Amino acid sequence: MYTKEHVERINITGEIYEKYNLGELVFFDIETTGFDKNKDFIILISIGSFEEAGLLHVDQFFAEGRDEEEEILNCLKEALYPFKSWCSYNGIAFD
Repeated sequence: MYTKEHVERINITGEIYEKYNLGELVFFDIETTGFDKNKDFIILISIGSFEEAGLLHVDQFFAEGRDEEEEILNCLKEALYPFKSWCSYNGIAFD
């Protein structure tokens, strides 16, 4: 497994940050090799959160093979734990 970390300044005011409790919210997305649970596996999990108003922190966890899928899922579990709210892409249907 390997990880990538990125921090980006974006135009979010302190007022918006506070109004929507962005410090308590985490965004995540999961990518797989397909949708067959017997042959496909999770290859990437991306997680984004605001460290402060206007400062977005993104972590990505890449599995280089099926044997690393559990490891990146554990990284997701640890990363989600501190947050009160989660936002996922297509989370109702898949994530």
